[in-house]
Amino acid sequence: MERIYEEEKNKAEEKSKKPESKQSSKGSLHVTTGEVSSRDGAYYILHTLVGARNAGLISLTTDIQVGAEGSGVVITSLTSGKGAVKRGTVGRGGVKKDLKQAEMLSVSDPQKLMGNLLINNAVPSKETNDIKKVLLILRQAIYNTGVMSKAFVGVKEIK
Repeated sequence: MERIYEEEKNKAEEKSKKPESKQSSKGSLHVTTGEVSSRDGAYYILHTLVGARNAGLISLTTDIQVGAEGSGVVITSLTSGKGAVKRGTVGRGGVKKDLKQAEMLSVSDPQKLMGNLLINNAVPSKETNDIKKVLLILRQAIYNTGVMSKAFVGVKEIK
């Protein structure tokens, strides 16, 4: 009985720890959604950034977290990590077929995903700010393709 109590106590302590989105950050971006929900937008951006990283177009020095918030998507550069792109809070629900396809391409054929999004320019190696790197990639995707420009209205840095 005492062992079960200890296990439940440990689970409760784990739940009470700060979620990753509450970690301190080095900067953030806000992407205003257009014809997609903020939840779906977060997934599209997550897969775009994973694809860009896997295609060698962006090199990150800290972890980046992508989450849905209000009428858009918030991308945060965390103060720690090894350059991973992580999903933050996005809400509940199923994943659409086209989101699954984007996820598969971001891993199996990231160059094709980047070609589909007309992301042709790698982030310059002299750029050291991860948020600015992400901004350069997202602006190419949003402003170069009709589908993305309908899905997202714009992207800006949050000060």
